[in-house]
Amino acid sequence: MSCGRTKVVPDLLYYTYQYVVTSIANKYKIPFSSPLDVVYLGQNNSFIRLLFDESWPSTLTSYQFLYTQVTDLLSVPDIIRRRMCIDIEKYAYYSTSVCGTGGNENIFDLQSEDLNMLDLLLQYRLDSTSVTSIMIKAIDYGSLLTNLSKLIYHYLNFKINGDYTLFDNSTPISDSDSVLENFYESYIVDIIFISISSFGLEANKPLIG
Repeated sequence: MSCGRTKVVPDLLYYTYQYVVTSIANKYKIPFSSPLDVVYLGQNNSFIRLLFDESWPSTLTSYQFLYTQVTDLLSVPDIIRRRMCIDIEKYAYYSTSVCGTGGNENIFDLQSEDLNMLDLLLQYRLDSTSVTSIMIKAIDYGSLLTNLSKLIYHYLNFKINGDYTLFDNSTPISDSDSVLENFYESYIVDIIFISISSFGLEANKPLIG
């Protein structure tokens, strides 16, 4: 049983590492793990990659959000297996692809509105011109209930409309216990910081970060 055990997800380790080492605003503020070889990501089309990869390949027309626990420790990357073996009962390793099959567990507890926003993000990744300002404005931000759906909204709203007025940095959106949400919110902060730094901040607009 993996109930109560820390879930180790290679996609999350890989893409948060890639983000932090290339970050401008947060590079020296966020601790990160040792690098992981991309070969361990299997088909490498997880929703985590969709969130963080600005160069999402046009050949990937779908994303995977279900995971399966890997019980064969020999299938776990050496660098992770060594750490897990310190207290094997404490950790559970999850992958989107085990023995060529898809996952079966929604370990990040994604809700329908998360998937709707991820679908829109995928559409943007495949063809940025296909997601218009009108489409973003049609989304009722106040009706979004999950943190991830709100964060994806902010990402798309900034990318498409150049608007970050609703992104209140004084009150974090992400849950303090969610590694994914915290990294993704930090990622969005970095993108906004880089963009506004390139042409200067508005005189009365506080720096997000």
